[in-house]
Amino acid sequence: MRLYYFEGKELEIFVNGYVLGKNEKEALKNIDENIEIEKFEYIKRINFKKLSVKEHLKLIKLLKSFISTKLNFFDAIVYIRNSEEISQRIKIVLDLLINNIKAGNSYEKALKMNAYFDSEFRKAFSKATNDEETIKILNRLEKVYSDRLKNSEDIKNIMLYPILLFSALIGLLSFLQFIIVPIFKSSFNTEFNFVASWIIILIIFFLITTTIILLKNRHKYDNIIYKIPLVGKIYRKYALLEFVQITTIFVESGDNTYNAFEKSLEIISSNKLKNEIISILSYLEEGNNIVEATKNTDLKELLFSITISKNLSDIKQPLYILETELNFELNSSIQKIKKILEPILIMIISIIILEVAFSFYNGIFSTINSLGL
Repeated sequence: MRLYYFEGKELEIFVNGYVLGKNEKEALKNIDENIEIEKFEYIKRINFKKLSVKEHLKLIKLLKSFISTKLNFFDAIVYIRNSEEISQRIKIVLDLLINNIKAGNSYEKALKMNAYFDSEFRKAFSKATNDEETIKILNRLEKVYSDRLKNSEDIKNIMLYPILLFSALIGLLSFLQFIIVPIFKSSFNTEFNFVASWIIILIIFFLITTTIILLKNRHKYDNIIYKIPLVGKIYRKYALLEFVQITTIFVESGDNTYNAFEKSLEIISSNKLKNEIISILSYLEEGNNIVEATKNTDLKELLFSITISKNLSDIKQPLYILETELNFELNSSIQKIKKILEPILIMIISIIILEVAFSFYNGIFSTINSLGL
């Protein structure tokens, strides 16, 4: 898609913004026909598929702040779009939303048409009929995205520490192997061997790279990730938490259990979890209650939360309980991995340092012997 910038007037009021289209003709169709175009120019190709979690969270907080002051949704997004605090990416996305609303589309339809928002963000507003419900939805979305951002940053920090450490080790070994060793070899005909260190680093580098690739393409390699020790356990909790939080959004918006599960099914990223939810939905269609439907799946945490609830028709309380529990377990698992990683990394570094020291000692000692000193 190409991004175009336009300026014009609507009843003597200056209007400007961005529109998308495969070409100029398509882009012009997305501008309100009441706007008299004075300037229209190609900017660039859009190189992002949607807003990031951090950008969604910033937008949610700003929306909540403006709507709390009794501004309507449209005026709120216009004020946010004109703010200097937000990035160009958010401005582009809001321009598309504003232009769709000006073109006569409802807020719900304009949001659904805007693929730069997450599905849960777009679908959450489908039941909002007044400011009170909108604020409630925004509060829920803020919690969801805050938890999501915190968890993703914790996971990135776990990956970042060994990546930086082993990058430094690769740099050090490369310096020794390709700078220092040739000097000793040409001067004293001495060989140094760092084979074990290179093998250890390459194995770890392969494992880290593979894990990152799998996580980035989790829709495709979902079943493989579940089988990875430690990572699979955290991924399972993260996927279940994602489902619980998204489902809670729809339940709080007034959907029954079946509809909430069905809508969440379209959004969640884990294919394995999707199969479990499909199984629950099929059992519910047969007339079983939610407890009987969940018994036949691997979602024991969800089953436990539901069974301790006295009212099976209201699934909100079980979801709140499970959300709290999963957040706690996810944080605990991440902290455990951090504690396990530290001694493992220290042990690996110690092995590499010992091999380097031994190689230098052995090489220098051999040189001294060959010189008869």
